[in-house]
Amino acid sequence: MSEQMTGVCSYCGQTKIADNPSEKERNYTVTKNCDCSEGQGFRKEERIKDKIEKANHQINILFGQDQQNQHTEPVQNQRFIELMQELAEAAIRDLIRKASIEDEDSGTKGTISVNTKKEVKIERGDTFKQSRTV
Repeated sequence: MSEQMTGVCSYCGQTKIADNPSEKERNYTVTKNCDCSEGQGFRKEERIKDKIEKANHQINILFGQDQQNQHTEPVQNQRFIELMQELAEAAIRDLIRKASIEDEDSGTKGTISVNTKKEVKIERGDTFKQSRTV
């Protein structure tokens, strides 16, 4: 096994074999799979970042320009969407269990909650009212 096929854990310095083309990629792979406590923390942080990315995508589908419901309009208040993303990250990082916000202009409500399986639920609620006076 050749020396150029090894990578080094950036935390503990342990070397392992990795089949990546570049040294940087090999070192990343070894660090990501290392059994040292820092490597385990690195893996956990990578999973958290992945979950945050997925949550942000779902928030854009529910509230932003990517929204796919023909009966609702995208929320125009970009700060509302940013707050939903911040709340989702806080829930993923176990800082909150549930939070709700309401967009003052559209009346759209957004709720972030964590279930017992540690899954983050993102919910949109729209109030639709009609009235007529004669």
